[in-house]
Amino acid sequence: MIHSRRTLAWSLILALLCASMAIAQRPPTAHAAALTYVVDLATDAGIGATPVCDTETADDCTLRQAILKANSDGVSSAITFGIPEDDTDPNYGYNGSTGRWTITPASALPPVSGSETTINGLNNNAVGTPRMVIDGSGLSGGGVGLRLNSANNIVQNLIIVGFTGSNTAGIGIRIDGSSSANNQVYGNYIGNFPGGGTQPNTYAGIQIDNQAHDNTIGLSSNPGERNVIAGNTGDGIRLQNAPNNKIYGNYIGLGLGASFVTTPMPNSLNGITVVDSSGTQIGSMTASQRNVVSGNTGNGVELTGDGSTNNTVAGNYIGTNEIGSTDQGNGGSGVRIASGASNNNVFGSAGANSLISGNGGYGVLITDDSSTGNKIYNTYIGTNAGGTVARPNDLGGVFVRDNASNNQIGIAGQGNTIAGNKGYGVAFGRSTVGYTAISGNIVASNRIGLTPLATAVLSNTLGGILVGDGTTNTQLGVAGAGNQIAGNGGPGITISGSGVFSATISSNTIGLRRAASNGPFTTAAGNNGDGILINNDAHDILIGTSADSANTIAGNKGNGIHVSGNKAKLVSIKQNYIGVAFSSNAYVALPNTQNGVLADGGAQQVTIQNNHISHNALKGIALSPNAPAPGGSSTNANHDIDPPVGIRLNQNGQLTGRVTKTGTSDACVLPCTIQLFTTDPAALDGQGRDFVSQQITSNGYFTFTLGSLPPQLALTATDKDGNTSEFSGLDTQIGPIDLQDANPSTQNAIPGQVVTYTHELVNNGTVDLLDLKLSAVSSRKWPIKTVPALGNVFSLAAGETKLITLTLTLPFGHDPRVLAGPPPDLTALTVRSTRFVTVTDTVTDTTNVLPKFDLVVTPLEREGFGAPDSSSNIVRYVHKLVNKGNVTQTVQVQTRSVRNWLTEVSTDTITLAPGDDNAKFLTVSVTVPSGTQAGTTETTFIDLIVPSDPGESQTLTDTTHAELTPSALLLHDGDIDGEAGAGQKATFFYIVENRSNGPATFSLEGSGALGSDVTFRRTDGGSFGANYSFTVGNTPGENTVRFAMEVTLNPNLIIGNTETVTVLLLDFDQRIRQAAQNRIVINANAMAPRQYIPIATN
Repeated sequence: MIHSRRTLAWSLILALLCASMAIAQRPPTAHAAALTYVVDLATDAGIGATPVCDTETADDCTLRQAILKANSDGVSSAITFGIPEDDTDPNYGYNGSTGRWTITPASALPPVSGSETTINGLNNNAVGTPRMVIDGSGLSGGGVGLRLNSANNIVQNLIIVGFTGSNTAGIGIRIDGSSSANNQVYGNYIGNFPGGGTQPNTYAGIQIDNQAHDNTIGLSSNPGERNVIAGNTGDGIRLQNAPNNKIYGNYIGLGLGASFVTTPMPNSLNGITVVDSSGTQIGSMTASQRNVVSGNTGNGVELTGDGSTNNTVAGNYIGTNEIGSTDQGNGGSGVRIASGASNNNVFGSAGANSLISGNGGYGVLITDDSSTGNKIYNTYIGTNAGGTVARPNDLGGVFVRDNASNNQIGIAGQGNTIAGNKGYGVAFGRSTVGYTAISGNIVASNRIGLTPLATAVLSNTLGGILVGDGTTNTQLGVAGAGNQIAGNGGPGITISGSGVFSATISSNTIGLRRAASNGPFTTAAGNNGDGILINNDAHDILIGTSADSANTIAGNKGNGIHVSGNKAKLVSIKQNYIGVAFSSNAYVALPNTQNGVLADGGAQQVTIQNNHISHNALKGIALSPNAPAPGGSSTNANHDIDPPVGIRLNQNGQLTGRVTKTGTSDACVLPCTIQLFTTDPAALDGQGRDFVSQQITSNGYFTFTLGSLPPQLALTATDKDGNTSEFSGLDTQIGPIDLQDANPSTQNAIPGQVVTYTHELVNNGTVDLLDLKLSAVSSRKWPIKTVPALGNVFSLAAGETKLITLTLTLPFGHDPRVLAGPPPDLTALTVRSTRFVTVTDTVTDTTNVLPKFDLVVTPLEREGFGAPDSSSNIVRYVHKLVNKGNVTQTVQVQTRSVRNWLTEVSTDTITLAPGDDNAKFLTVSVTVPSGTQAGTTETTFIDLIVPSDPGESQTLTDTTHAELTPSALLLHDGDIDGEAGAGQKATFFYIVENRSNGPATFSLEGSGALGSDVTFRRTDGGSFGANYSFTVGNTPGENTVRFAMEVTLNPNLIIGNTETVTVLLLDFDQRIRQAAQNRIVINANAMAPRQYIPIATN
């Protein structure tokens, strides 16, 4: 933008000019002249063949003649002016109203070809401005005001206007040729007049070309040492194929108006054009040598051509007034570096601030192939000289385009202040399709959107940095030399467009400012949008790579980092601080107003690892849209990858979980990297602030072991292709546990009763507890059992409910612990962690002891056997009665039976006091009636009646079985006695009649008193068993057995002997039931065997 400035009072201006005039009288680099030629005519006509050109001879010397004499004298010369102030004589060319002389050459003046010639006009007026005008308007065909083609010449204090032509004409002053060196041009007005008005030179104000070198245009910004080069219709200064020249302290594009205040008087092209020239110094690190290059129609300074190398543009004001306060911009860019210009430097210093502001194009434009190695640093771009007020460049601060490569915007420790511009602070891109190698450029150490001390915002309207179409291998910030990008009207950094790849963003602070100079960046100054926006088909982007290159991205009015679009991919976000700053070993919460990192629009392979993400207003990491598992869509950001699930943490710090590994688009394609973070313990926002550890899982499951239990954990999953999930998390809450009251929690019990209370134990925390123990205390000191067992360690998972049972066993009898009535037993059941003292809970179970008579009888049933008609016909039963209760009661005894057998009890009333020691015994006697058939059963019921507590009444059962009573008659069935001879057999017959109360088994046994043998045989058709046994019924007709006893008499018996034979009838138990005898008289001897008696001999 181009403005004029008329604000200084005349008194101030005059005072300054007078002071400057005094300084201007000191020729800073003048050389002693051997000869001086005084021009005393303004005409260009010949005066004579041999003009004197001295002070003694009047009206004999023109400028042309003086130059010719100086060229030919062979020594150092000075050309001065002594033309009378007479406006009545046209030969003097004087104008009394302006106080100036005008020389209007009729033809081109001769070049200054003799070295060491000084042409010194007049500046002896009140304001110290030149009074001698060289006007080229009278030349036909154009020309040059002054041409220097020799060395060590000085041109000063002239006004050179009105020369027309092009290339080598239309130039106020031309210095050309390799012999033209060390010339000085200063104190001149070229193309304009002091106090206002222009008369342009049509091609250039000053041109240095054709290998002219080491020349100086201007010495300083003092009025007598600077040139005012303005109003020309070409360039203000043009250097072409001219190395190592210097341009110091000039006003280029600004003239001095009527009040001697700077006002735009544009040079119609560029302020300074450097074409294929190297080593040019435009300004320096000294403020007094600052050029003010403003108001020109084209660019302020243009460096162009591949021969334009190693030029410096230092300490200049380009686009503002001379004090850098107002906008007097060039119509184009402040500095344009183009067409292969390389290794040039645009910079300022503490002593000479460089200011490029207020221009109609960019502050700095670097363009075209081979425009490489250029550096812009220590410059204010878009602000006033103090860096505190916006003086915008209309298209942006710095634009690098169209394959310009390997340029640096800011260098370590010497960054620019790029603020207040319309557009982006710094942009990379192309003007037309086809440029794809805008590569290797670096932006470092700059303040973009902030004032120089970074304490206040001065926005660039569209954003901080744009990396656009065709840009590759861009470095935004380097380790230790990051940019501070804050307060801009759009995103801090935008990486967007076709063919954009391989950008690295390192060590930047995005969205913050300082609260005080040299303070930390801990005050929010958000960019109006995302901190970093990556979209369209930008890919292969690194945002932070290590702790040394971490970016701080906080306080922005959007997302910290936003990756958007289905062509945006391969974005690595690592080691950054997002939503927080880290200063003085502490975090400072500075939230981005949306998410820490947002990936949407189908962006893929966005890797988010090892960052410090906290306090962002929405999510730490957001994938949008994000369909819940299972499912998802492969076209959603990072293919809808799900974060870790099934997360469990126990009190020993073992953390386990898993990822979805197959079957759905939201699976974490293995191997999957799990990263574990802790969150800000004061915020507990689920955003991973501090990296803890990582694990690569090939089966979908993972386990971490933590040294301590932080308040909250956050986890991410990153698949093998670099897609990272949102955070999942776990609030590390240890307990509380809730031991809930039993239902019911109060019970009534009696002595000896077992009482059980069932409680639910709930782990309301998020940490699995592994060291819980139960303890319990009964106020009456009753025995206690629990499940889990008392004192045993058991676990309780987070959210788990476990049943806890408490069992009380009341003592019996008169134990004082079960006395009836209050107070009740209060059993306190406590569960506690052995490690965490706060993890505990206690409930109390109340048991009321009721008065109770508790009759316990043993045995309740008995069984006995009795034999009728015998000494064992009475069966006695004994029962023990114990009162297990806690009160004494009387028991009444009554009997009843089925068959009404005679039953007697030892007592019909029993008083029982509590306790085993007070037990009583009840005897029940049952008589088996005579003749009772064996096997008959009598059931006797003994009713124990407790009148005061009928519920305790009991009935005993005694069962009596009638046993068999063996009984039989052994009857002779024939003769009792007989006779027989020795050795003969005698037979006797018997009948056995069973008189038992049931079928009975008997056996026979026989013996002879004198040794006879006895055998038996059945005579009723039956047969004997072993040992002559037999079974016989007891019913009529079936109750007899007939048998014969056969006696084989001892053959040794003799006549007259009587053999007595005894028969025994034995029962089953070999008891003798009957006996009988038979007697046999021996009536014959047995036949004796033949005997042979030997004959005795002597």
